[in-house]
Amino acid sequence: MSMEPRFNARMVRGWIDRGATHVVANVRGGGEYGARWHRAAVRENRQRSIDDLHAVAADVVRRGIVESSELVGATGASHGGFLVLNAYLQRPDLYGAVCAVAAPTDLERDRQLHHWQHGRGMGDQASEVGDFTNQEEWDAFISKFSPIHNVDEDWARSQAPPPLLVAHATNDDVVHPARARTFVDKLRQLGKVNNVWYYEARRGGHTGWEQQQQQQKLGETTTTTTDGGPFDLDLLAFRETLVYDFLYGALTSRLKEEKNPPPEETTRRAHGPPRRGEEFADG
Repeated sequence: MSMEPRFNARMVRGWIDRGATHVVANVRGGGEYGARWHRAAVRENRQRSIDDLHAVAADVVRRGIVESSELVGATGASHGGFLVLNAYLQRPDLYGAVCAVAAPTDLERDRQLHHWQHGRGMGDQASEVGDFTNQEEWDAFISKFSPIHNVDEDWARSQAPPPLLVAHATNDDVVHPARARTFVDKLRQLGKVNNVWYYEARRGGHTGWEQQQQQQKLGETTTTTTDGGPFDLDLLAFRETLVYDFLYGALTSRLKEEKNPPPEETTRRAHGPPRRGEEFADG
């Protein structure tokens, strides 16, 4: 998937108009610069994509765009969510908040079910991530990028991860939401409940797509995506608002804590992420 510079009115209203800066990380493994750029970070070389994202996050601080890494937010959906989750696990010191939408979190479970590898719209995973049916490839490199397999008590003791939002849809037919629920539960069991949140929409499919028959039945406004599938504009707007509000709230809360420690509890509740035990309600 290519992420090229483009105008996004929703992003301007939800992010830029608040005084924030938007940076597109063109990491190796994408299609922005041709086949060679793409092939440079697939299969056993997937770490390069994560390293490139780390480099962009660090460069934002180096250039003076923000004062510290605690003010750098990262978000991605599907493969992009997979990328930012791995970045969150490997270098939490480089990010102030992370949001992963419809991200694969348990490649072992997907390997057993062959779901993600043969799911709709995800392409040829054997050439991208590796052959899930090949035990040697699993042991050599695939397991190293399976988020849930890289979270344990040693990780929890050694890391101080930033606020994390994991968002999914109940009817996602590409990456099943049960994986995301299990991943979040594991983080919470390790004592990360104070800054890990989970949101699950009842509909929306994978990153906003829905089945055509559902759209026709509901009679909702849709448009056609580049792959020919329907896109629910209302769900797209809600999802992007959720992401921007979470990141802005988490990052500005950190900024206020730096300038005026400790913050008023009312300010934390009004502008920061939900308090412990609170969940985002389905809109």
